[in-house]
Amino acid sequence: MAYEAPLFEKILEEGAFSIRRYPFFKTVVMHHSSWDGYSGFNDLFNYISGQNKQRQAMKMTVPVINDVQRDQLSMEFVVPAQFYDNTPEPSVNYLSLKTYENMHLGVIHFRGNPSRMLIEKHYQSLLEWLQQKGYQPSPSYFVARYNAPFMPGLFKHNEIWIRLDTFDKDHKTVVDDRQS
Repeated sequence: MAYEAPLFEKILEEGAFSIRRYPFFKTVVMHHSSWDGYSGFNDLFNYISGQNKQRQAMKMTVPVINDVQRDQLSMEFVVPAQFYDNTPEPSVNYLSLKTYENMHLGVIHFRGNPSRMLIEKHYQSLLEWLQQKGYQPSPSYFVARYNAPFMPGLFKHNEIWIRLDTFDKDHKTVVDDRQS
């Protein structure tokens, strides 16, 4: 079964690495501190199953996103595109809505069960690649998981996303002259 995913433009691709531009997508978010990546899954699943203020059910999408920022994580489900203009409000105060607009990302894809050690290994590889290419990555990153937890690790598709804050309107890196 194919799941809906946010549309993106691929700007550059080299092996497992790429640069992408996501023009727009929305997520429903739950903040937590567990590194297992599935903490909050049931609450988010209840939201898309119709336990929201509008009692509107939605289809499951991919990826499930973890926004990693120092000591805090979030788990996020992507809202289906048909609900971008009229996104159902969460009915509980520990869920919120988030909008991503014109987001440029450095991406590395990998297989396996995304343990903290595997995530950090691929994060470091992506960070080094981005720095070699001259990009200025932000300090936080995202883990994007495309498969159900019960899928064998060998078949799991995962990605690390690092936001790139220095792009001009033509999707080219903006070089800070002070660094030259």
